[in-house]
Amino acid sequence: MEDNKLSNWQVVKSVLASFVGIQSSKNLERDAKSNSIEKFVIVAFILAVAIHGLLYLLALYISWVTGVE
Repeated sequence: MEDNKLSNWQVVKSVLASFVGIQSSKNLERDAKSNSIEKFVIVAFILAVAIHGLLYLLALYISWVTGVE
C-alpha cells in the first residue's frame, strides 16, 4: 500500500477549492487516495471558523461605519 502524503499547502488549497465548489476531478481523486482525512477535517474546521470570524468582524465594521445597530 503506497502512502500518499499531501503537503499542508495542498490540503489548504483543496479545502478552499471545495468550499467554493471548484475542486477539479484530478485533485478530488488525489485527495481521496491520500491517507490523511484527519488533516482535511482539521483544516476545514479551522478555515470555516476563520471565515465566520472574518464575516462577523466585517459586519461589525459596517454597522460601526454606518451607525446602524
